[in-house]
Amino acid sequence: MPRLFRQMAAALVTASLLAGCGDAGEFERTMQARVGLTEEALVDRLGPPDATYRLDNDDSGARYLTWVKAGKAASMNAETPRCRMTFKVGPDRVVRGYSYDGSACNDGGSSGPGWWDVVSTVLVIAATGGLVLLGAW
Repeated sequence: MPRLFRQMAAALVTASLLAGCGDAGEFERTMQARVGLTEEALVDRLGPPDATYRLDNDDSGARYLTWVKAGKAASMNAETPRCRMTFKVGPDRVVRGYSYDGSACNDGGSSGPGWWDVVSTVLVIAATGGLVLLGAW
């Protein structure tokens, strides 16, 4: 029993370290890098927006472009995580700002696996006795 406990503890530590590969900072840097792009360059990178709108009380001529990305559900019964990214484009058609929300904003292809993906994989390895391959015996 103590050996199994050590294996599970090592699995959770390993999962936590691996899940740290994709963090909010990387996503934030990617979003920040899009400020200053032209609207055309932004659309070239992200594809056509899901929605475009102007605010009634905004006389600046700014437009808002929104993309919604679906993430991977943890199971068939789980709610699909989403990420909504909105960019403010000035009248000169240059990106001036952004906002985002949703649980899928940090699980993009370059952000690494989600925490639960790593935990479930490591737990399966531990349950089958394969954790020895990771050096945690």
